[in-house]
Order: sequence, then C-alpha cells, then structure tokens
Amino acid sequence: IASCLVGSEMCIRDRSIVDDVFDSITENELFFVDYMFVHNRHIGLLYKRYIDGCLVVSGSFINNHIASTQVLDCDLVVYISQFRDKPNNNVQSWTECLEAMVSILDFLLDWCPRNGKSLIICGAQDDSKCTEKEFYDKNLKNGDYEYVPRRTFSSSYHMIDRAGIVVTFCSTLGYESIGRRKKTAVFTCSRSKNEDLDRSFGWPAKFPDAGPFWTNYYDIVEFARVMDYLNSVSDSEWGELMAKYADDVMAYDPANSHFTALLEQLL
Repeated sequence: IASCLVGSEMCIRDRSIVDDVFDSITENELFFVDYMFVHNRHIGLLYKRYIDGCLVVSGSFINNHIASTQVLDCDLVVYISQFRDKPNNNVQSWTECLEAMVSILDFLLDWCPRNGKSLIICGAQDDSKCTEKEFYDKNLKNGDYEYVPRRTFSSSYHMIDRAGIVVTFCSTLGYESIGRRKKTAVFTCSRSKNEDLDRSFGWPAKFPDAGPFWTNYYDIVEFARVMDYLNSVSDSEWGELMAKYADDVMAYDPANSHFTALLEQLL
C-alpha cells in the first residue's frame, strides 16, 4: 500500500520545471501494486500502462486530509506561486515559466483593482527563504499585492479556501482547488513559443485549449475572459460546472474515506 501512496501524490506534476517518474521508466517495464490511489481516472489509466493493480480514484491525500474552512472573502484573489530556485538543468524552461508567471501577475495587478479585488500571492517557500519574495518585489514594481509565505503544512490550503477566486499557472495546488470546488482560473500558457503538451490543462485528459475557467493560450485577452467569467458566474452555475469537470481534474474524498475503508477491510 505504501507504493500506492507515492503514486497518488506523483500523478499531477509540473513537468515544465522538474523531471518525474515518466522520464525514467518505459511501458515495457510493468510493475505491480495491489492498489493505486490516483488523482483522477485519466492519470490512473496512464499509470496502468506502467503499473498493474487495482485503480482507486480518490484525489490528493493531502487535499482530502485538510478540511475545508468556511471563511470566504469574495473580493480576494489568490495567486498560487510556483516559484522555484534556479535548477541545475532545464534552465530555459524554468526561465520561460517564471516569465509567464510574471505576465499573469502583471495582468492580475491591473484586473484586480478595476474589479474591486485585492490580490495575495500564496508563496511556495516558507519564512526561512527570501528568494521568492525578492523575485516578486523585483519583477512586480507596479501594483498592489500582498505576498504570504507558506507558514504551515496546511496554510496554503486555508489560503485558497478564503479566496473568492484562485488563480494558478499549472500547480497541483491549483488542481486541488478545483477538487475543493473553488472558483479557479487556470492559465497554463502552454500554447506559447515552446508548446509543452504535458502542461496543457488537465493533462493527460484531453480538454479543449480554452474552456470556461481555463486557457492554454498565453494571451491577456484570454486571461480577461476567464477572470470576467469567474467574477460573474453564480454559485449554482459554478456547481453545475464542477459536477461536469472537477472529478476529471482532481477527485475529492474528504478525510480519505476510500483509503480508510480499505485499511479497515485489510486490517
């Protein structure tokens, strides 16, 4: 079962920044586990090409473990930072990702005040590092925002629970926000000068390049379309949209009831 736990938390990755399990194994190497707990059925079917075993769609263990909070600020936009220190390899991709993230934030710094919103950058780093804050202070010179570092194991999840709108580049936390049924904008920018199909929205599921709350296009007009929609969509309409899309992106099983039930059955 331990191997299944690892698989579940590896299944949606930022392939644009780091390498992963799919870069180191081939379909000819067929492994076996008793149970695979995965984020969604699409990534589960991809795993099945490499690993045999019983597939259980349960979402993210961490996301399921941290209970949703009811505190909501409808006028708060939270951008999920994916800042990383400079890697030893794949520097070009790292640089392009940082450039795209700055472009998204430049757009938000214009859109938020025009729509009566405040902007918080949900930091990827904790207080022990200052490189992330320095990066944003250097590159975001015009506009009003608050940078909040990751303070505890659960602080980023509580931050997105507070938000009226969550914005992500292509982070797992952003997909977990969709799992929590939060109004979430996904701007992958994968349709830019160097197309990265593995960074397209919902990979490996096959979604259109643009949808109600996402776009793969590196285009401010598209960013505005998505944000304007999320700012106006009713809760009931959003609920219907999540019923259609959420489980294909990130299933949600509060308190990991599927895993708990299996443990009780096996033990």
